[in-house]
Amino acid sequence: EVFYRNMASAAKPIGGASDATNSKFFRGVRADVLKRYQLLNHIGRGAYGEVWAACTPGQPNEKVAIKKITQVFSQVTEAKRILRELRILRHLDHPNLIRIRDCLHPASESAFADLWVCFDYVDLDLRKLIASPQTISIAHVQWITQQLLVALEYLHSAHVLHRDLKPANVLLSGTCDVKVCDFGLARVVDEDDWALNEQRRFAQTPRGTALARQVSSSSLPACPPVSRQMTTHVVTRWYRAPELILLQQYTAAIDVWSVGCILAELLTMLPEANLPPQERNALFPGRSCFPLSPDEDEFSAPANLDQLNVIFSVIGTPSGRLSWIELPEMRDHLRGLSPVEPTALSDLLPGAPEGALDLLGLMLTFEPARRCSVGESLAHSFFLNSQMPVKRRLATRPVDVATIDFENREMRLPQLRQLILEEIMTYADSQTPKPAEVDAGADADAGADADEPAGGATAGRKRRLHEGAAPSSASETLPSTSLLSSQGSAASASGSTAATSSVASTPATVYAAAGADRDLAHSTKRHAGPTPIGASAPAEPSSAPVEPPPLTSERSETDAEGTPNVASYLADTPAAE
Repeated sequence: EVFYRNMASAAKPIGGASDATNSKFFRGVRADVLKRYQLLNHIGRGAYGEVWAACTPGQPNEKVAIKKITQVFSQVTEAKRILRELRILRHLDHPNLIRIRDCLHPASESAFADLWVCFDYVDLDLRKLIASPQTISIAHVQWITQQLLVALEYLHSAHVLHRDLKPANVLLSGTCDVKVCDFGLARVVDEDDWALNEQRRFAQTPRGTALARQVSSSSLPACPPVSRQMTTHVVTRWYRAPELILLQQYTAAIDVWSVGCILAELLTMLPEANLPPQERNALFPGRSCFPLSPDEDEFSAPANLDQLNVIFSVIGTPSGRLSWIELPEMRDHLRGLSPVEPTALSDLLPGAPEGALDLLGLMLTFEPARRCSVGESLAHSFFLNSQMPVKRRLATRPVDVATIDFENREMRLPQLRQLILEEIMTYADSQTPKPAEVDAGADADAGADADEPAGGATAGRKRRLHEGAAPSSASETLPSTSLLSSQGSAASASGSTAATSSVASTPATVYAAAGADRDLAHSTKRHAGPTPIGASAPAEPSSAPVEPPPLTSERSETDAEGTPNVASYLADTPAAE
Protein backbone atom coordinates (compact mmCIF):
# COMPACT_ATOMS: atom_id res chain seq x y z
CA GLU A 1 0.00 0.00 0.00
CA VAL A 2 2.98 2.29 -0.12
CA PHE A 3 3.67 4.14 -3.36
CA TYR A 4 7.33 3.32 -3.44
CA ARG A 5 10.46 2.68 -1.46
CA ASN A 6 14.09 2.52 -2.42
CA MET A 7 15.93 -0.45 -1.02
CA ALA A 8 19.37 0.27 -2.51
CA SER A 9 21.86 3.06 -1.94
CA ALA A 10 22.53 3.54 -5.64
CA ALA A 11 20.28 2.87 -8.63
CA LYS A 12 21.70 1.33 -11.77
CA PRO A 13 19.94 1.94 -15.09
CA ILE A 14 18.31 -1.15 -16.48
CA GLY A 15 19.80 -2.45 -19.70
CA GLY A 16 18.03 -3.32 -22.91
CA ALA A 17 15.33 -5.94 -23.25
CA SER A 18 17.98 -8.47 -24.21
CA ASP A 19 19.69 -8.11 -20.85
CA ALA A 20 18.80 -11.44 -19.27
CA THR A 21 19.72 -10.24 -15.78
CA ASN A 22 17.27 -7.35 -15.79
CA SER A 23 14.67 -8.48 -18.32
CA LYS A 24 12.29 -9.45 -15.52
CA PHE A 25 12.01 -5.76 -14.59
CA PHE A 26 10.49 -5.01 -17.99
CA ARG A 27 7.60 -7.41 -17.60
CA GLY A 28 4.37 -5.48 -17.86
CA VAL A 29 6.07 -2.18 -18.75
CA ARG A 30 4.50 -0.42 -21.70
CA ALA A 31 6.72 0.46 -24.64
CA ASP A 32 5.84 4.16 -24.46
CA VAL A 33 6.96 4.23 -20.80
CA LEU A 34 10.38 2.94 -21.85
CA LYS A 35 10.58 5.58 -24.55
CA ARG A 36 9.65 8.41 -22.22
CA TYR A 37 11.61 7.37 -19.12
CA GLN A 38 14.80 5.54 -18.31
CA LEU A 39 14.08 2.88 -15.71
CA LEU A 40 16.64 2.77 -12.92
CA ASN A 41 15.49 -0.06 -10.71
CA HIS A 42 12.45 -2.02 -9.65
CA ILE A 43 11.36 -0.73 -6.27
CA GLY A 44 8.66 -3.15 -5.25
CA ARG A 45 5.28 -4.75 -5.75
CA GLY A 46 2.21 -4.22 -3.60
CA ALA A 47 -1.53 -4.65 -3.43
CA TYR A 48 -2.15 -1.88 -5.96
CA GLY A 49 0.57 -2.68 -8.50
CA GLU A 50 4.28 -2.18 -9.11
CA VAL A 51 6.70 0.70 -8.80
CA TRP A 52 9.93 1.58 -10.64
CA ALA A 53 12.45 4.32 -10.01
CA ALA A 54 13.11 6.21 -13.22
CA CYS A 55 14.40 9.43 -14.68
CA THR A 56 13.99 11.44 -17.85
CA PRO A 57 16.71 10.53 -20.36
CA GLY A 58 19.64 12.90 -19.98
CA GLN A 59 18.49 14.05 -16.52
CA PRO A 60 19.68 11.36 -14.08
CA ASN A 61 19.22 13.62 -11.04
CA GLU A 62 15.53 14.17 -11.83
CA LYS A 63 14.19 10.93 -10.39
CA VAL A 64 10.53 9.97 -10.40
CA ALA A 65 8.65 6.98 -9.09
CA ILE A 66 6.53 5.36 -11.79
CA LYS A 67 3.62 3.43 -10.36
CA LYS A 68 1.60 0.97 -12.39
CA ILE A 69 -1.81 0.73 -10.74
CA THR A 70 -3.43 -2.51 -11.83
CA GLN A 71 -7.08 -3.51 -12.07
CA VAL A 72 -8.28 0.06 -11.62
CA PHE A 73 -11.86 -0.84 -12.46
CA SER A 74 -12.19 -4.11 -10.58
CA GLN A 75 -14.51 -2.44 -8.05
CA VAL A 76 -16.37 0.84 -7.90
CA THR A 77 -14.87 1.53 -4.45
CA GLU A 78 -11.30 1.16 -5.68
CA ALA A 79 -11.94 3.23 -8.82
CA LYS A 80 -13.36 6.00 -6.64
CA ARG A 81 -10.34 5.84 -4.36
CA ILE A 82 -7.97 6.29 -7.29
CA LEU A 83 -10.06 9.09 -8.78
CA ARG A 84 -10.23 10.80 -5.39
CA GLU A 85 -6.46 10.83 -5.07
CA LEU A 86 -5.93 12.11 -8.61
CA ARG A 87 -8.47 14.89 -8.14
CA ILE A 88 -7.31 16.08 -4.72
CA LEU A 89 -3.58 16.02 -5.46
CA ARG A 90 -4.12 18.09 -8.60
CA HIS A 91 -5.50 20.88 -6.39
CA LEU A 92 -2.67 20.87 -3.84
CA ASP A 93 0.86 22.21 -3.96
CA HIS A 94 3.12 22.05 -0.93
CA PRO A 95 6.71 20.81 -0.54
CA ASN A 96 5.66 18.37 2.19
CA LEU A 97 2.89 16.77 0.13
CA ILE A 98 3.53 14.18 -2.57
CA ARG A 99 2.99 15.47 -6.10
CA ILE A 100 1.84 13.78 -9.28
CA ARG A 101 4.29 14.75 -12.01
CA ASP A 102 2.84 12.88 -14.95
CA CYS A 103 0.00 10.54 -15.85
CA LEU A 104 0.48 8.55 -19.03
CA HIS A 105 -2.28 8.35 -21.59
CA PRO A 106 -3.74 4.84 -21.99
CA ALA A 107 -3.37 2.93 -25.21
CA SER A 108 -7.13 2.41 -25.34
CA GLU A 109 -9.41 5.05 -23.87
CA SER A 110 -12.40 2.72 -23.79
CA ALA A 111 -10.79 -0.45 -22.45
CA PHE A 112 -7.77 0.46 -20.32
CA ALA A 113 -7.48 -1.44 -17.04
CA ASP A 114 -4.17 -0.13 -15.68
CA LEU A 115 -2.96 3.35 -14.82
CA TRP A 116 0.60 4.67 -15.08
CA VAL A 117 1.30 7.58 -12.71
CA CYS A 118 4.60 9.35 -11.98
CA PHE A 119 5.11 10.69 -8.47
CA ASP A 120 7.91 12.53 -6.74
CA TYR A 121 10.70 10.13 -5.90
CA VAL A 122 11.43 9.79 -2.19
CA ASP A 123 13.83 7.34 -0.58
CA LEU A 124 11.67 5.43 1.90
CA ASP A 125 8.80 5.67 4.38
CA LEU A 126 8.73 6.05 8.14
CA ARG A 127 7.42 2.53 8.68
CA LYS A 128 10.55 1.08 7.13
CA LEU A 129 12.77 3.51 9.04
CA ILE A 130 11.19 2.68 12.40
CA ALA A 131 11.63 -1.04 11.72
CA SER A 132 15.33 -0.58 10.94
CA PRO A 133 18.27 -0.61 13.40
CA GLN A 134 18.64 3.14 12.82
CA THR A 135 18.45 5.53 15.79
CA ILE A 136 17.68 9.22 15.49
CA SER A 137 18.28 12.29 17.62
CA ILE A 138 15.65 14.52 19.19
CA ALA A 139 16.49 17.07 16.48
CA HIS A 140 15.35 14.56 13.87
CA VAL A 141 12.12 13.99 15.81
CA GLN A 142 11.48 17.74 15.94
CA TRP A 143 12.21 18.24 12.26
CA ILE A 144 10.07 15.34 11.03
CA THR A 145 7.15 16.25 13.32
CA GLN A 146 7.31 19.93 12.36
CA GLN A 147 7.14 19.07 8.67
CA LEU A 148 4.15 16.81 9.28
CA LEU A 149 2.35 19.62 11.11
CA VAL A 150 3.22 22.20 8.46
CA ALA A 151 1.85 19.85 5.79
CA LEU A 152 -1.36 19.46 7.78
CA GLU A 153 -1.66 23.21 8.31
CA TYR A 154 -1.62 23.72 4.55
CA LEU A 155 -3.90 20.75 3.92
CA HIS A 156 -6.49 21.83 6.48
CA SER A 157 -6.43 25.41 5.22
CA ALA A 158 -7.55 23.91 1.90
CA HIS A 159 -10.38 22.14 3.81
CA VAL A 160 -8.91 18.73 3.10
CA LEU A 161 -8.65 16.05 5.78
CA HIS A 162 -6.09 13.32 5.11
CA ARG A 163 -7.79 10.73 7.36
CA ASP A 164 -5.16 8.04 6.86
CA LEU A 165 -1.95 9.34 8.42
CA LYS A 166 0.37 6.55 9.50
CA PRO A 167 4.11 5.88 9.21
CA ALA A 168 3.72 4.06 5.88
CA ASN A 169 2.16 7.20 4.40
CA VAL A 170 4.96 9.52 5.54
CA LEU A 171 7.82 9.43 3.04
CA LEU A 172 11.30 10.54 4.00
CA SER A 173 14.26 11.52 1.86
CA GLY A 174 17.89 10.91 2.77
CA THR A 175 18.06 14.54 3.95
CA CYS A 176 15.02 14.08 6.22
CA ASP A 177 12.55 15.94 4.00
CA VAL A 178 9.01 14.72 4.59
CA LYS A 179 6.31 14.14 2.02
CA VAL A 180 2.85 12.94 3.00
CA CYS A 181 1.37 10.50 0.49
CA ASP A 182 -1.69 8.31 -0.14
CA PHE A 183 -4.72 10.56 -0.39
CA GLY A 184 -7.05 7.73 -1.37
CA LEU A 185 -9.11 8.18 1.81
CA ALA A 186 -8.86 11.98 2.01
CA ARG A 187 -11.96 14.13 2.04
CA VAL A 188 -12.77 17.66 0.98
CA VAL A 189 -15.10 19.27 3.50
CA ASP A 190 -17.40 22.00 2.23
CA GLU A 191 -17.57 25.43 3.84
CA ASP A 192 -20.78 24.80 5.76
CA ASP A 193 -19.74 21.45 7.23
CA TRP A 194 -16.27 22.75 8.11
CA ALA A 195 -17.61 25.88 9.79
CA LEU A 196 -20.27 24.01 11.78
CA ASN A 197 -17.85 21.40 13.02
CA GLU A 198 -15.32 24.04 14.04
CA GLN A 199 -18.06 26.03 15.79
CA ARG A 200 -18.92 22.92 17.74
CA ARG A 201 -15.27 22.35 18.57
CA PHE A 202 -14.89 25.91 19.89
CA ALA A 203 -18.17 25.80 21.78
CA GLN A 204 -16.94 22.76 23.71
CA THR A 205 -13.76 24.47 24.93
CA PRO A 206 -13.71 26.27 28.29
CA ARG A 207 -13.34 29.58 26.47
CA GLY A 208 -16.34 28.85 24.26
CA THR A 209 -18.42 27.65 27.20
CA ALA A 210 -17.67 30.82 29.16
CA LEU A 211 -18.62 32.96 26.19
CA ALA A 212 -21.84 31.04 25.71
CA ARG A 213 -22.91 31.84 29.27
CA GLN A 214 -22.64 35.54 28.46
CA VAL A 215 -24.89 35.32 25.41
CA SER A 216 -28.63 34.93 25.59
CA SER A 217 -29.75 31.69 24.05
CA SER A 218 -32.49 33.57 22.21
CA SER A 219 -30.06 35.94 20.54
CA LEU A 220 -28.42 33.33 18.34
CA PRO A 221 -29.98 30.69 16.08
CA ALA A 222 -29.40 27.07 16.97
CA CYS A 223 -26.55 25.42 15.17
CA PRO A 224 -28.10 22.94 12.72
CA PRO A 225 -26.69 19.42 12.45
CA VAL A 226 -24.15 18.70 9.78
CA SER A 227 -26.12 17.53 6.79
CA ARG A 228 -23.61 15.21 5.20
CA GLN A 229 -22.46 12.24 7.22
CA MET A 230 -18.72 11.69 7.14
CA THR A 231 -17.62 8.13 6.54
CA THR A 232 -15.91 5.99 9.17
CA HIS A 233 -13.67 4.06 6.75
CA VAL A 234 -10.67 6.13 7.69
CA VAL A 235 -7.24 5.66 9.21
CA THR A 236 -5.54 2.36 9.90
CA ARG A 237 -6.91 1.24 13.25
CA TRP A 238 -3.82 1.97 15.35
CA TYR A 239 -3.84 5.64 14.33
CA ARG A 240 -7.61 6.18 14.48
CA ALA A 241 -8.91 8.96 16.71
CA PRO A 242 -11.49 8.05 19.41
CA GLU A 243 -14.22 10.17 17.82
CA LEU A 244 -14.02 8.02 14.70
CA ILE A 245 -14.36 4.85 16.74
CA LEU A 246 -17.35 6.36 18.54
CA LEU A 247 -19.00 7.29 15.21
CA GLN A 248 -18.96 11.03 15.93
CA GLN A 249 -18.74 13.88 13.47
CA TYR A 250 -15.10 14.78 13.17
CA THR A 251 -12.86 17.72 12.41
CA ALA A 252 -9.20 18.34 11.62
CA ALA A 253 -8.46 17.04 15.12
CA ILE A 254 -8.47 13.47 13.76
CA ASP A 255 -5.27 14.19 11.83
CA VAL A 256 -3.64 15.70 14.93
CA TRP A 257 -4.32 12.48 16.85
CA SER A 258 -2.62 10.49 14.08
CA VAL A 259 0.43 12.76 14.19
CA GLY A 260 0.59 12.15 17.94
CA CYS A 261 0.67 8.40 17.33
CA ILE A 262 3.47 8.86 14.80
CA LEU A 263 5.40 11.12 17.20
CA ALA A 264 5.24 8.39 19.84
CA GLU A 265 6.83 5.90 17.45
CA LEU A 266 9.56 8.37 16.51
CA LEU A 267 10.41 8.74 20.19
CA THR A 268 11.04 4.99 20.40
CA MET A 269 13.95 5.54 17.98
CA LEU A 270 15.91 7.77 20.36
CA PRO A 271 19.18 6.24 21.60
CA GLU A 272 18.00 6.96 25.15
CA ALA A 273 15.04 4.64 24.61
CA ASN A 274 17.47 1.76 24.01
CA LEU A 275 14.83 -0.24 22.13
CA PRO A 276 15.66 -2.79 19.43
CA PRO A 277 13.62 -2.46 16.21
CA GLN A 278 11.30 -5.33 17.11
CA GLU A 279 10.25 -3.50 20.28
CA ARG A 280 9.45 -0.18 18.60
CA ASN A 281 5.74 -0.75 18.66
CA ALA A 282 2.78 1.45 17.88
CA LEU A 283 1.36 3.17 20.94
CA PHE A 284 -2.16 1.76 20.40
CA PRO A 285 -1.84 -1.67 18.71
CA GLY A 286 -5.47 -2.80 18.94
CA ARG A 287 -6.66 -5.98 17.26
CA SER A 288 -10.33 -5.10 16.87
CA CYS A 289 -12.34 -1.91 16.77
CA PHE A 290 -15.74 -1.67 18.39
CA PRO A 291 -18.25 -0.82 17.00
CA LEU A 292 -16.87 -0.97 13.45
CA SER A 293 -16.92 -4.22 11.54
CA PRO A 294 -13.97 -6.41 12.52
CA ASP A 295 -11.55 -8.01 10.14
CA GLU A 296 -11.72 -11.75 9.64
CA ASP A 297 -9.05 -12.40 12.26
CA GLU A 298 -10.58 -10.10 14.88
CA PHE A 299 -13.55 -12.14 16.05
CA SER A 300 -11.39 -14.00 18.57
CA ALA A 301 -9.46 -10.93 19.76
CA PRO A 302 -9.58 -10.44 23.55
CA ALA A 303 -11.68 -7.53 24.79
CA ASN A 304 -8.64 -5.80 26.26
CA LEU A 305 -7.14 -5.62 22.75
CA ASP A 306 -10.11 -3.72 21.36
CA GLN A 307 -8.82 -0.44 19.97
CA LEU A 308 -10.76 1.78 22.38
CA ASN A 309 -9.62 -0.27 25.40
CA VAL A 310 -6.02 -0.15 24.19
CA ILE A 311 -6.30 3.66 23.97
CA PHE A 312 -7.76 3.88 27.48
CA SER A 313 -4.98 1.68 28.85
CA VAL A 314 -2.64 4.56 27.99
CA ILE A 315 -4.67 7.76 28.42
CA GLY A 316 -7.13 6.41 31.00
CA THR A 317 -10.92 6.16 30.75
CA PRO A 318 -12.69 9.51 30.34
CA SER A 319 -13.66 10.98 33.69
CA GLY A 320 -15.14 14.25 32.50
CA ARG A 321 -18.27 15.16 30.63
CA LEU A 322 -19.45 13.04 27.74
CA SER A 323 -22.05 15.43 26.38
CA TRP A 324 -19.98 15.95 23.23
CA ILE A 325 -20.73 12.36 22.26
CA GLU A 326 -23.96 12.56 20.30
CA LEU A 327 -25.00 8.90 20.22
CA PRO A 328 -26.54 7.82 23.55
CA GLU A 329 -25.46 4.19 23.05
CA MET A 330 -21.85 5.34 22.79
CA ARG A 331 -22.17 7.37 26.00
CA ASP A 332 -23.67 4.34 27.72
CA HIS A 333 -20.83 2.16 26.46
CA LEU A 334 -18.21 4.51 27.90
CA ARG A 335 -20.01 4.85 31.23
CA GLY A 336 -20.10 1.06 31.50
CA LEU A 337 -16.34 0.65 31.20
CA SER A 338 -14.30 -0.13 34.30
CA PRO A 339 -12.23 2.91 35.35
CA VAL A 340 -8.62 2.81 34.18
CA GLU A 341 -5.95 5.20 35.38
CA PRO A 342 -3.70 6.75 32.72
CA THR A 343 -0.21 5.37 32.22
CA ALA A 344 2.67 7.82 32.47
CA LEU A 345 4.01 8.46 28.97
CA SER A 346 7.51 8.62 30.44
CA ASP A 347 7.12 4.94 31.43
CA LEU A 348 6.08 3.98 27.91
CA LEU A 349 8.69 6.14 26.17
CA PRO A 350 11.85 6.06 28.28
CA GLY A 351 14.39 8.72 27.46
CA ALA A 352 11.91 11.05 25.74
CA PRO A 353 12.30 14.70 26.79
CA GLU A 354 9.63 16.33 28.90
CA GLY A 355 8.63 18.77 26.16
CA ALA A 356 7.99 15.97 23.68
CA LEU A 357 5.86 14.06 26.19
CA ASP A 358 3.85 17.18 27.02
CA LEU A 359 3.09 17.80 23.34
CA LEU A 360 2.22 14.14 22.88
CA GLY A 361 -0.24 14.29 25.76
CA LEU A 362 -1.95 17.32 24.24
CA MET A 363 -2.20 15.62 20.84
CA LEU A 364 -3.69 12.50 22.41
CA THR A 365 -6.41 14.25 24.39
CA PHE A 366 -9.56 12.15 24.29
CA GLU A 367 -12.07 14.94 23.65
CA PRO A 368 -11.34 16.44 20.21
CA ALA A 369 -12.42 19.94 21.27
CA ARG A 370 -9.70 19.95 23.95
CA ARG A 371 -7.05 18.38 21.75
CA CYS A 372 -4.39 20.84 20.62
CA SER A 373 -4.77 22.19 17.11
CA VAL A 374 -2.09 22.14 14.43
CA GLY A 375 -1.26 25.79 15.13
CA GLU A 376 -1.01 25.18 18.87
CA SER A 377 1.21 22.17 18.24
CA LEU A 378 3.62 24.20 16.11
CA ALA A 379 3.73 26.86 18.85
CA HIS A 380 4.55 24.31 21.55
CA SER A 381 7.73 24.75 23.55
CA PHE A 382 8.99 21.39 22.24
CA PHE A 383 9.91 23.22 19.03
CA LEU A 384 11.23 26.34 20.77
CA ASN A 385 14.86 25.32 20.32
CA SER A 386 14.39 23.51 17.05
CA GLN A 387 17.56 23.82 15.00
CA MET A 388 15.72 23.77 11.67
CA PRO A 389 12.92 26.36 11.42
CA VAL A 390 10.17 25.53 8.96
CA LYS A 391 8.41 27.86 6.56
CA ARG A 392 4.66 27.75 6.98
CA ARG A 393 2.24 28.64 4.23
CA LEU A 394 -1.42 28.13 3.46
CA ALA A 395 -3.60 27.40 0.48
CA THR A 396 -4.93 30.58 -1.08
CA ARG A 397 -8.46 29.25 -0.84
CA PRO A 398 -10.23 25.98 0.02
CA VAL A 399 -10.54 23.19 -2.49
CA ASP A 400 -14.07 23.21 -3.86
CA VAL A 401 -16.10 20.28 -2.58
CA ALA A 402 -17.31 19.84 -6.16
CA THR A 403 -13.86 18.40 -6.80
CA ILE A 404 -15.12 15.14 -5.35
CA ASP A 405 -18.78 15.51 -6.28
CA PHE A 406 -18.79 11.82 -7.27
CA GLU A 407 -18.44 10.70 -3.65
CA ASN A 408 -22.11 10.48 -2.73
CA ARG A 409 -23.47 9.57 -6.13
CA GLU A 410 -24.09 6.12 -7.46
CA MET A 411 -21.50 5.65 -10.16
CA ARG A 412 -20.99 2.88 -12.66
CA LEU A 413 -17.56 1.81 -13.81
CA PRO A 414 -17.91 3.34 -17.31
CA GLN A 415 -18.63 6.71 -15.71
CA LEU A 416 -15.61 6.42 -13.43
CA ARG A 417 -13.47 5.39 -16.39
CA GLN A 418 -14.45 8.59 -18.18
CA LEU A 419 -13.73 10.75 -15.13
CA ILE A 420 -10.31 9.15 -14.62
CA LEU A 421 -9.57 9.63 -18.33
CA GLU A 422 -10.39 13.33 -17.94
CA GLU A 423 -7.86 13.53 -15.09
CA ILE A 424 -5.23 11.87 -17.27
CA MET A 425 -5.90 14.38 -20.04
CA THR A 426 -5.00 17.28 -17.72
CA TYR A 427 -1.38 16.07 -18.00
CA ALA A 428 -1.40 15.95 -21.80
CA ASP A 429 0.04 19.42 -22.48
CA SER A 430 2.69 19.54 -19.76
CA GLN A 431 4.35 17.03 -17.51
CA THR A 432 3.12 18.79 -14.38
CA PRO A 433 -0.18 20.69 -14.65
CA LYS A 434 -0.81 23.64 -12.42
CA PRO A 435 -3.20 22.95 -9.56
CA ALA A 436 -6.71 24.23 -10.19
CA GLU A 437 -6.85 26.20 -6.96
CA VAL A 438 -4.47 28.99 -7.94
CA ASP A 439 -5.18 32.57 -6.96
CA ALA A 440 -2.97 34.84 -9.08
CA GLY A 441 -3.63 37.73 -6.75
CA ALA A 442 -2.73 35.84 -3.61
CA ASP A 443 0.49 37.76 -3.02
CA ALA A 444 -1.25 41.11 -3.30
CA ASP A 445 -4.10 40.01 -1.07
CA ALA A 446 -1.70 38.55 1.48
CA GLY A 447 -0.34 42.00 2.23
CA ALA A 448 -3.67 43.05 3.71
CA ASP A 449 -5.15 39.86 5.08
CA ALA A 450 -2.48 37.16 4.98
CA ASP A 451 -3.62 35.79 8.30
CA GLU A 452 -7.26 35.46 7.34
CA PRO A 453 -8.92 32.05 7.35
CA ALA A 454 -9.71 30.26 4.14
CA GLY A 455 -13.34 31.25 4.65
CA GLY A 456 -12.59 34.93 4.03
CA ALA A 457 -11.34 38.10 5.72
CA THR A 458 -14.60 38.88 7.50
CA ALA A 459 -14.85 35.34 8.90
CA GLY A 460 -11.25 35.62 10.10
CA ARG A 461 -11.86 38.84 11.97
CA LYS A 462 -14.99 37.39 13.57
CA ARG A 463 -13.08 34.29 14.58
CA ARG A 464 -10.31 36.27 16.25
CA LEU A 465 -12.72 38.57 18.06
CA HIS A 466 -14.83 35.59 19.05
CA GLU A 467 -11.81 34.10 20.79
CA GLY A 468 -10.63 37.35 22.33
CA ALA A 469 -7.65 37.92 20.03
CA ALA A 470 -6.82 41.21 18.42
CA PRO A 471 -7.19 41.45 14.64
CA SER A 472 -3.93 41.41 12.73
CA SER A 473 -3.40 43.51 9.64
CA ALA A 474 0.05 42.53 8.47
CA SER A 475 1.81 39.30 7.75
CA GLU A 476 5.28 38.20 8.73
CA THR A 477 6.76 35.77 6.30
CA LEU A 478 8.81 33.09 7.96
CA PRO A 479 12.20 32.79 6.30
CA SER A 480 13.13 30.14 3.81
CA THR A 481 15.93 27.98 5.11
CA SER A 482 17.12 26.29 1.91
CA LEU A 483 16.72 22.96 3.60
CA LEU A 484 16.50 20.87 0.44
CA SER A 485 19.81 19.81 -0.96
CA SER A 486 20.50 18.53 -4.45
CA GLN A 487 20.38 15.04 -2.99
CA GLY A 488 16.86 15.54 -1.62
CA SER A 489 13.54 14.59 -3.11
CA ALA A 490 12.84 15.18 -6.76
CA ALA A 491 10.17 17.71 -5.95
CA SER A 492 12.71 20.23 -4.72
CA ALA A 493 14.26 20.67 -8.13
CA SER A 494 11.02 21.35 -9.95
CA GLY A 495 9.77 24.16 -7.73
CA SER A 496 6.25 25.19 -6.81
CA THR A 497 3.45 25.78 -9.23
CA ALA A 498 0.56 27.01 -7.12
CA ALA A 499 0.32 30.41 -5.51
CA THR A 500 0.21 30.19 -1.74
CA SER A 501 0.17 32.74 1.01
CA SER A 502 2.81 32.73 3.73
CA VAL A 503 1.66 32.16 7.26
CA ALA A 504 1.54 35.17 9.48
CA SER A 505 2.20 34.99 13.20
CA THR A 506 -1.37 33.78 13.69
CA PRO A 507 -2.14 30.70 11.54
CA ALA A 508 -4.69 31.68 8.91
CA THR A 509 -7.11 28.85 9.42
CA VAL A 510 -10.56 28.61 10.92
CA TYR A 511 -9.56 25.70 13.10
CA ALA A 512 -6.48 27.34 14.69
CA ALA A 513 -7.11 28.67 18.19
CA ALA A 514 -6.39 32.28 19.03
CA GLY A 515 -3.04 32.66 20.65
CA ALA A 516 -1.47 29.94 18.51
CA ASP A 517 1.09 32.51 17.43
CA ARG A 518 2.75 32.45 20.84
CA ASP A 519 6.41 31.53 20.94
CA LEU A 520 6.69 31.48 17.14
CA ALA A 521 9.47 34.04 17.13
CA HIS A 522 11.94 31.19 17.33
CA SER A 523 10.97 30.20 13.80
CA THR A 524 12.84 33.20 12.45
CA LYS A 525 16.15 32.24 14.07
CA ARG A 526 18.99 30.50 12.30
CA HIS A 527 20.62 27.60 14.06
CA ALA A 528 23.35 25.17 13.32
CA GLY A 529 22.03 21.82 12.20
CA PRO A 530 22.23 18.85 14.52
CA THR A 531 25.23 16.61 14.35
CA PRO A 532 24.79 13.90 11.68
CA ILE A 533 24.38 10.47 13.19
CA GLY A 534 27.73 8.87 13.82
CA ALA A 535 29.68 12.13 13.37
CA SER A 536 31.46 14.18 16.00
CA ALA A 537 29.97 17.47 17.17
CA PRO A 538 31.36 20.68 15.67
CA ALA A 539 33.58 22.82 17.87
CA GLU A 540 31.57 26.00 17.41
CA PRO A 541 27.96 26.54 16.29
CA SER A 542 27.54 27.92 12.81
CA SER A 543 25.28 30.77 11.81
CA ALA A 544 24.98 29.59 8.21
CA PRO A 545 21.71 28.22 6.80
CA VAL A 546 21.41 24.63 7.89
CA GLU A 547 20.84 21.41 6.04
CA PRO A 548 18.59 18.79 7.64
CA PRO A 549 20.55 16.02 9.31
CA PRO A 550 21.21 13.07 7.02
CA LEU A 551 20.06 9.76 8.37
CA THR A 552 22.99 7.41 8.15
CA SER A 553 23.84 4.10 9.66
CA GLU A 554 26.87 3.59 11.84
CA ARG A 555 28.55 2.13 8.77
CA SER A 556 28.54 5.65 7.28
CA GLU A 557 27.66 4.40 3.84
CA THR A 558 27.39 7.04 1.12
CA ASP A 559 26.13 7.27 -2.41
CA ALA A 560 28.22 7.98 -5.50
CA GLU A 561 28.53 11.66 -4.61
CA GLY A 562 29.57 10.90 -1.04
CA THR A 563 26.24 12.07 0.38
CA PRO A 564 24.96 9.89 3.24
CA ASN A 565 21.98 7.86 2.08
CA VAL A 566 19.26 6.80 4.49
CA ALA A 567 18.48 3.67 2.50
CA SER A 568 22.01 2.25 2.51
CA TYR A 569 21.53 0.17 5.61
CA LEU A 570 18.33 -1.27 4.11
CA ALA A 571 20.01 -2.62 0.99
CA ASP A 572 19.60 -6.20 2.11
CA THR A 573 16.01 -5.78 3.26
CA PRO A 574 13.37 -7.07 0.79
CA ALA A 575 10.66 -4.64 -0.23
CA ALA A 576 7.46 -5.04 1.77
CA GLU A 577 4.15 -5.54 0.08
